[in-house]
Amino acid sequence: MDFFEENIFGSSMFSEEKYEILYDSYPYVDSNTDEVYLDRTPSYVNGAHVCQNVLLECSIKRDHISNAVKSVSFKMPVDNAKLSSVFHMLPWGLIKKNRTGVGATTLEMKSRRNSIIVVPTRALAYDKFIKSHIPNTVKHASYYVGSPINGHQPRELEDYLSDDEIKYKKFIVVSDSLPNFLKRLGEECFSKYFIMVDEIDSYQYDNWYRPNMEKVIDCYFKFPYTNRCLVSATVGSFSNPMINSEPIIDIVFNSEAPRNITFYPTNNVITATSNIIQSIKDAFPTDKIVIALNSVLHGILPVIKSLSTEIQSQCGVWCGIKSKKHVEEYYIEDVNDTLDKNIIFMTCSYFVGIDISERFHLISVADVFHPYSLLSPDKLQQIAGRCRHEGGLISEQIIYSFRDSPNNNSIDYEAIRNKIIEDGETLISLNQNIANTKLLFPNLLRAFNCFSLDDFVLYSKKSYLSSSKAPLIRVTDNTLALSYFNIDNILIQIKLANELYSDERGLFHQLCIDGNNCHLDLSQKILSPIPEEIISEINSEVFHNVMVERDAIISELQQYHDLGQLKSVAMARRNSATNANGVFLDRLIELVNYVPFQDLIPLLQEYDNPVQYKQLYNAVVFWALSPNHPIRITIDSKFEVGKSYPNNYIIEVVNSIWQGILGLGLLTDKQAMSFAKRYFLSMRRKSVRKERNASPTKEYVIESLNALNLSSEPITQISSEDNIQMRVRL
Repeated sequence: MDFFEENIFGSSMFSEEKYEILYDSYPYVDSNTDEVYLDRTPSYVNGAHVCQNVLLECSIKRDHISNAVKSVSFKMPVDNAKLSSVFHMLPWGLIKKNRTGVGATTLEMKSRRNSIIVVPTRALAYDKFIKSHIPNTVKHASYYVGSPINGHQPRELEDYLSDDEIKYKKFIVVSDSLPNFLKRLGEECFSKYFIMVDEIDSYQYDNWYRPNMEKVIDCYFKFPYTNRCLVSATVGSFSNPMINSEPIIDIVFNSEAPRNITFYPTNNVITATSNIIQSIKDAFPTDKIVIALNSVLHGILPVIKSLSTEIQSQCGVWCGIKSKKHVEEYYIEDVNDTLDKNIIFMTCSYFVGIDISERFHLISVADVFHPYSLLSPDKLQQIAGRCRHEGGLISEQIIYSFRDSPNNNSIDYEAIRNKIIEDGETLISLNQNIANTKLLFPNLLRAFNCFSLDDFVLYSKKSYLSSSKAPLIRVTDNTLALSYFNIDNILIQIKLANELYSDERGLFHQLCIDGNNCHLDLSQKILSPIPEEIISEINSEVFHNVMVERDAIISELQQYHDLGQLKSVAMARRNSATNANGVFLDRLIELVNYVPFQDLIPLLQEYDNPVQYKQLYNAVVFWALSPNHPIRITIDSKFEVGKSYPNNYIIEVVNSIWQGILGLGLLTDKQAMSFAKRYFLSMRRKSVRKERNASPTKEYVIESLNALNLSSEPITQISSEDNIQMRVRL
């Protein structure tokens, strides 16, 4: 839509919807006539008082058609000023700060009010906490809320809250920890605290693999609109209508100095990155290098393994705790504003919020064949902004692959957004209709398998125009809702892949248009893949690391004999485990209610891939049925251990369960025998000749009345009243 700007210096107060601005008069001297006039300047913007003697240029942006306020913008009086030189505290609303390093978090930390400051990563939260140390004491003005880091032992919460020496309480909360922390504070926190959610754009990029991040927004909207703000240096468009209804505070600066960037389009980002690192080390042996690459297994590890042994020894890695095991010898936990190694690789956990006080060569890497690694111009700007040295970056390189397909300018992104939302709402509606239909027509639903809420989320993963698959919906407050951040992420991927990474010059041209000094270098365009032995070595190391971690997890868990404690510890370990062991722990938590721990562990190791685990899960469900359940009664009455039965008899019994008791439809003979072996019985085949010269018939000896051949009893039995159809996974 078109917008127009309206100067607001004509009235003493502006109040419309969620916007509120007050301003004062000040004397103005006409340089031509020396006459003194009164002019006006804002003294208050959305709850934030303006510092004394600061004159702000402030304007309203309205929708040209509806005349509704779209945003309020103000220009920083000095281009390199911090927000603390303009405001005493942050305004409420969505704050587009449009530049890194303007001190938004610092301002809220120093504001005279109780604050909850939510940041996306542990490293950023811990850094802000450490910087709040009170001189000549052992105390910190803030309180870190997140998973353990650097051996930090937090004060007791009540001790911090009752500390009269710290008048204004400041909680620095990692996004994943926010929901539980608010429960600890209690309902009064929504009226007593101001919540600031920092780096909100990172949620659009990271939510697909950290789904708890979207819960932050659920929490955010529980605070009154005057007690909340969202902040980012690079704010794009949002699919969430509630975020779009927030008042927008747009901070205006003069254009930043252009960056000097060399672009390396390539068919192989791993080899190209290795080559560029080597060339920089050859030319500048003592200089430091930072590589921004958002993939450990498919990016950072292969690059490091491609380097010489000497250069490998200079490498360090900043990454999330889930990837730590894969880069153990390079992992740096204590991240600060200096570079502990000459060569630092960092994943997206460190693209925002980290301030590096040294100069370095920056290499940013994007691989179009791994869409989650793609970098927008705003994200590239954020990464470059990590260097806070007054001299700036030594050099900046961008290495990227591309699809080598024409730029598709005909894509209607709003139509795609609407289509994704429509698809998600279809799933939500289906779930609601199933519940309603079940009440009205219970017999009808016996013919169909019903899904849990988690099943709806799992099977809502979808790709649009070659994006990565992401769930369209999520579970919140025991109901389904659209996953707006995942929808945003899909759109970002589509836009990047089809515009900036569709050919070798798309990204280059865009950053030229943005005013940078750009150079295109085609020396890395066609490269050979890295040697296969490096890939094999990495795969072997990854498998070894996963198994070492798994053995440690199992050793720890087997110490707990109380089921509740065991599950609680398993859930805690799940937050820091590698992805593979995170899945292992999810499965353990799901089945340990039924199968004793010592019996379950080898089963989880054996039935490892998704198809195998579904077989294990169903077998456990049928094994755990109570003795008076119709399915258990049927199996116990129709089969006896040690006896043999013809396959047509087994098929008939299995169909009587599947079609009759479960109402799931008639099975073919092949399906029935397969299900018998997978879910109901442990048996071995034997050949029987009932007459001389006759062909042998198929018979099976029953070894156990459960497919897993378990000799133990279920810890918990599934009641005969339980709808097994709801549990079975097809």
